[in-house]
Amino acid sequence: MTDQDAVDRAFRALRDRVDTAAVAPTAERIEARGRRRRTGHVALAGLTALAVIAGGWAIARDPGRDAIPNPPAATASASATGSPGRRRPAPGR
Repeated sequence: MTDQDAVDRAFRALRDRVDTAAVAPTAERIEARGRRRRTGHVALAGLTALAVIAGGWAIARDPGRDAIPNPPAATASASATGSPGRRRPAPGR
């Protein structure tokens, strides 16, 4: 027996151990894994889109988002004296 035969025999033994240790999954299992992964990605994309739409709707429905509050002094003086454009003429005039 030569050194090459010994190397070939050792290589074959190593290959047999690796083949038994690393069993490839069947094609059906690989396809099922791909379907589950795609389904998960589609579900995540749908939830993200729903969150964006719901957030936009909630922001659009907020009535005070553009309102600037008036200072209390300005509100009190305007309501007490009234603005000249809003006065009604006295009856009989």
